[in-house]
Amino acid sequence: MKTARLLIVDPDARNAALYRQALAGLGDVELIFESDTASARRQLEEHSFNLLIAAHVPPQVDALALLTRAREADADLPVVLVEQAPAIATAAAGLRLGASDYLSGPIVP
Repeated sequence: MKTARLLIVDPDARNAALYRQALAGLGDVELIFESDTASARRQLEEHSFNLLIAAHVPPQVDALALLTRAREADADLPVVLVEQAPAIATAAAGLRLGASDYLSGPIVP
């Protein structure tokens, strides 16, 4: 079985443990964490992923810009946007740009 690769972009390093715990039941999964838009863009340019989870935390992480870049690299890549302070404008923009889902934080396993 091929290992699934997930790119998780969140500027709060403490959330890495929460994501690990929440996704533990998925089996053979490689989690790659980045904390800013530029690093995540490099990952998207250099590697392929099965899922992108991006916390929208401007200015560190612009999840909408990452979504646009992800669509350019792989139109079929599922992208989930996460926002601690849910905003209808961000959710609507994300869905218009092709996000697979929009979740309001915090992430709780």
